[in-house]
This record gives sequence, C-alpha cells and structure tokens, in this order.
Amino acid sequence: MLEWIDGTTLELGRYVLLLERQSPPAVEHGSYLVLHTQAPNGSWQRAVEVFHPDEPASARRNLGKEER
Repeated sequence: MLEWIDGTTLELGRYVLLLERQSPPAVEHGSYLVLHTQAPNGSWQRAVEVFHPDEPASARRNLGKEER
C-alpha cells in the first residue's frame, strides 16, 4: 500500500525472507514500513525503513528439505 502525505510517501507491506545460506535454512515473515521523501531534484529517496518480524528470532522456524 502506498499513501501520499504532504510531500512524502508511506509504503506499508508484508515480506517473506528465505535464509538459504544458514544451516539449516530458515524463513522469516513480517511487515515493513518505508517512508519516501522527494529530493529537490525530483528523485525519491528512502528516509526511514522499519522491518518487523511476525515472530521473535528465537521462534523462527527452520525449513526441512520437504519445504524447500
């Protein structure tokens, strides 16, 4: 979702992160918020990024071979 607020854009969404190089591989799900601001030259820049996992790190699950 994108929302325009007084010269900035707020982006809200969900993410899935697969950590394959970890042994055993793990998956993380969560939500994110990114605040974009417009520079004087008209380009857009990320001003703030916040990622929030659904579960604490200790509760994240590892993937078995059948799930990959």
